[in-house]
Order: sequence, then structure tokens, then C-alpha cells
Amino acid sequence: MDVTPDPKPPKPFRSKERLIFTAMQPCFNCGKSPAGVAHHVRWAEGCGWAQKPGDDKTIPLCYLCHDKLHNYQLNMGREEIQDEMDRLDLLWDMKGGEGEWHTGTEGK
Repeated sequence: MDVTPDPKPPKPFRSKERLIFTAMQPCFNCGKSPAGVAHHVRWAEGCGWAQKPGDDKTIPLCYLCHDKLHNYQLNMGREEIQDEMDRLDLLWDMKGGEGEWHTGTEGK
């Protein structure tokens, strides 16, 4: 019987610049610009409740929409959220954005 422990999952991507970049985009819900908050999307990385997803798994929200979301007063579809994260990834790559990947490999 193999008792080798499961390998630790890779640590998420961290970048203050990416958070600022996301927060400077228009609010994903109402369009206010700049949004002001980079909201971490927990389901995007399969994290548990005590784990924050990577800074690349964020969407821009204004403070009001962010509060509504956390108080279950805002309903957004996963497909639209994923599309927004993909759009931000493209903009970030075009900008030449950088950050620290903790996976032990280079790039995404």
C-alpha cells in the first residue's frame, strides 16, 4: 500500500499590480469607472472557504456592487464572470503585466 502523501497544490498567482489593474477597470456589474475593487472569484480556482484564489481570478466591482455581492443581493452568471476574467487576462497580457507565479513553472 502506497502511503505517499498527496502533493501540495500549487500556490496561487500573486500580483499587487494585477489587483490595481483590475480595480482600475469599469465595474463588471454597473459600469462605474474605475471600479475600485478587485473581487476574488472563489469558484474560479476551486479554492476552499479559507483559501483566497489567485489575483488573476478577479473581476472589477465598485464598492456598492461588491457589498451587494457579499450580501447575496447581486446575482451574476458564471459564464459572464469567466468571460470577464478571460478578457482581463488578454488585456493584462497585452499590457505586458507581471506577477509572481508560485507554481514552480513559468507563465500560466
